[in-house]
Amino acid sequence: MVRGCPPGMERQKGEGGVMKALVYHGKRDLRLEEVGEPQCEEGHAIVRVSFCGICGSDLTIYEGKHVRAKPPLILGHEFSGTIVEMRGKERPDLKVGDRVTVEPTFSCGTCDLCRSGSPHICLKKGLYGVDAHGGFAQFVKVSLRGLHRLDDAVSFEEGAMVEPLAVALRGVAISRLSVGETAVVLGGGPIGLLTAQVARAAGAAEVVLIEPIPFRRKMAEEMGFSVLDTEGVTRERVLERTGGKEIDVVFDAAGAPSAALLGTNLVRRTGRIVIVAVYKDLVPYDLITLGYGEIQVLGSCIYTFKDFAKAHFLVEKRRVDLHPLVTHRFPLSQALEGFKTLLEGRNAQKVLIQI
Repeated sequence: MVRGCPPGMERQKGEGGVMKALVYHGKRDLRLEEVGEPQCEEGHAIVRVSFCGICGSDLTIYEGKHVRAKPPLILGHEFSGTIVEMRGKERPDLKVGDRVTVEPTFSCGTCDLCRSGSPHICLKKGLYGVDAHGGFAQFVKVSLRGLHRLDDAVSFEEGAMVEPLAVALRGVAISRLSVGETAVVLGGGPIGLLTAQVARAAGAAEVVLIEPIPFRRKMAEEMGFSVLDTEGVTRERVLERTGGKEIDVVFDAAGAPSAALLGTNLVRRTGRIVIVAVYKDLVPYDLITLGYGEIQVLGSCIYTFKDFAKAHFLVEKRRVDLHPLVTHRFPLSQALEGFKTLLEGRNAQKVLIQI
């Protein structure tokens, strides 16, 4: 089943109304512009965007390092809003006026992976805000299949955070974490903190978070996690935090070569290492330790439709707390300041743009 629509949502000046959008034109060239409003098509909806989060992939695009993102492009894939128009009968559960969060992925729908229930790893998969226009705009056209209605108890801000939460939930699902097991999370950014929360909600007896930045360590401590500085961390120091219990699962949410080796040193024999982070380069791995210890290294790629729905459920039932992660909010007119806040390391975690 196709999870969205293929690229082709070109700017349409002169057709219908105009809207404001944050448009990527090349390396370090983001412009707030007036562009044509998207036109609704069969099987799609027009969503009036309320909030859109800045993700690490948005920063990669801004720096001109994303191989798929081609200008001109409206960025943003973590967003929520309200349906203002829809065409198609495949979603009778939705109507104009519904508050929604958007699962921003799409795939070919015909390959073996798509047909077997894994469209999230389709070789032709795409993402709104990367391969088609995204959510840093007043309106966005999205597939009906990617819409998830927000519960009345879930705010638009929280709705924009469902997408990164689904990434964390996928990683914990891949890990097969069992109640009473111990876990280490490498990296205390938004994905790391969300992974730690999901692991705790899944029944982990202890979650230790390892992070080099003091601001992030302080936030993790305030959220109730045992925290260690990356510098000087050893297996013995980690075991002190778990009462001597071996580490069953290591979640790599750091995406740094040093983290890849650290995880191998921390996890117990027959344990699991889950790669939640997006690595951009090849990194060395200690295959000797992995082999002799029968340690499993598991990949985790974005999320499935069910993961996304479960992420919304966790928010609705207050099994996770998203509010502490949002450190900055900017209106669309100041979206560039939001990018600078993250790039310049101004004690920021999740930055949301209010449209």
